[in-house]
Amino acid sequence: MYGKDKGGILQHPDGTVLKQLQPPPRGPREQEFYNKVFAADCCDSVLLELRKYLPKYFGIWSPPTAPNGLPCLH
Repeated sequence: MYGKDKGGILQHPDGTVLKQLQPPPRGPREQEFYNKVFAADCCDSVLLELRKYLPKYFGIWSPPTAPNGLPCLH
């Protein structure tokens, strides 16, 4: 019965699709990765090139109705 307890696709009020973070350690590690790649002061040429292949990242958002209370990548 895979997926029966999942909340489905989450959407921010502005219409963008959200990806819910997983519980530790994966979720915090993924958040740290996106924060590093999309940091305003990032000067690593590899990470700057990688940005082209990743979904646009706006930060972390925690909807009041988030399943499991986990924050989402926005």
